[in-house]
Amino acid sequence: MSAEDLKSKLQEKLTGKVVILCVGSRSRGDDMFGPLVARRIAGKVAAEVIDAENVPENYLGKIAKLAPDVVLLIDSAHFGGQAGELRLLDPQELNESSFSTHSASLKLIEEYLQAQCQSKVILLAAQPKHVRFGEPPSQEMIGAVDQVCRLLTDILGG
Repeated sequence: MSAEDLKSKLQEKLTGKVVILCVGSRSRGDDMFGPLVARRIAGKVAAEVIDAENVPENYLGKIAKLAPDVVLLIDSAHFGGQAGELRLLDPQELNESSFSTHSASLKLIEEYLQAQCQSKVILLAAQPKHVRFGEPPSQEMIGAVDQVCRLLTDILGG
């Protein structure tokens, strides 16, 4: 998906009150995608930004109280793309063969938020190159972080 197509789709979907839930492990290479995005956009977008690290389920009560129209999940996930490639996915598209250290909980998050506050949940995923413990993120993932931060500040700039 081109950067222009991604921006267009995000603009279309990110309407109303938005919560950005960033997910990932700070110690596992490209799984740092979510936390790196959270750190860079917090306070720079007109949305609540939550760095949930690898326990997004711990923030569901807070999100439900905020009653957002849209929850944008940001996480790395294996979807068969090139390293650093970005895709907008429905969390229900993740299956047992998809790798995300959070794939089961992302489905549950979507179901819970739809039931509690009728929030639309979308996933902005980046294809990791590696998720080795103790390794820094790849250059491809750093490029994906840069791109997502530019897109979100353009679309939701506060």
